[in-house]
Amino acid sequence: MGVVDRSREVQRWGYPSTRSWLRSRLGMRESRAKERLTLARQRHRLPEMTERWTTGDLSAGYAATIADATARLDDDDCGKAEDILLGMVDQGFSAGKVASFGKRIRDVIAERDGTQQAPEDVARGYEQSWVDSTRSLDGGRYIKGWLNAEDAAIWDGT
Repeated sequence: MGVVDRSREVQRWGYPSTRSWLRSRLGMRESRAKERLTLARQRHRLPEMTERWTTGDLSAGYAATIADATARLDDDDCGKAEDILLGMVDQGFSAGKVASFGKRIRDVIAERDGTQQAPEDVARGYEQSWVDSTRSLDGGRYIKGWLNAEDAAIWDGT
C-alpha cells in the first residue's frame, strides 16, 4: 500500500487519492482506510513499532494508534513518542488509553525535555477567557486556560 501511495498510481487509475481507492475499490470503511494509510506512511519513522508489528508482537490496533499519534510530529519527537507509547503498551495500557495519551504527546515530550513553548494565552491575548480540557489516563481532566477578571469573579463565586 505504501508503494502505491508514494507512486500515486491510483491517480492514474482515476481515483483522487489512495484513501478513496481503498474505500471504493477495496471496500474499506473510511476509518479503516485512514488507519491503514497512516500506518503505511509512518512505518519508516517508527522502526521499533514496525518491527514488533511485523513479527506479531504488537497488534494492528496498537500499531495504528501509535502511527496516528506520531503523524504530526517531527522526526526527533517521533522517536521519543514511539518510546513513550510503546512503553505504555508494555505496561498493559489499552489501545484507547494509548490513543488518549497520544493526543497530547507533544506536550508530554516538551514537559519531559523542558522545551515547552510559550503559553497559548500569549497568542490569544487577554481580552477573552479560554479553557482547554483534555481527558487524563485515570479518567480525570487536564485543564488549561485563562479567565479575564469578570469570568474569574464568576469562577470564584463572587
